[in-house]
Amino acid sequence: MPDPVVLSPGRLKWAAVGLLFILLTGVGVWIGMTGDKFGWWIAAFFGLGILLTVVVLLPGAIYLNLTDEDFTMCTLYRYHT
Repeated sequence: MPDPVVLSPGRLKWAAVGLLFILLTGVGVWIGMTGDKFGWWIAAFFGLGILLTVVVLLPGAIYLNLTDEDFTMCTLYRYHT
């Protein structure tokens, strides 16, 4: 391998996952507003998923860097070689 190869997650896929989290958070809020307290737990869980998706979509948050000598894996700005 003459040049290092940097692999990053698909932004379109993560955007779709983020939209799914938004939808499920809305369902949790709707359930919570009907009087069921379990709905608020659902909204909180999937709301954290929205935050995770936003962080993943930031540049440099997740990647895999492959070189001849080693590889570096970065997840949520923490990397390991």
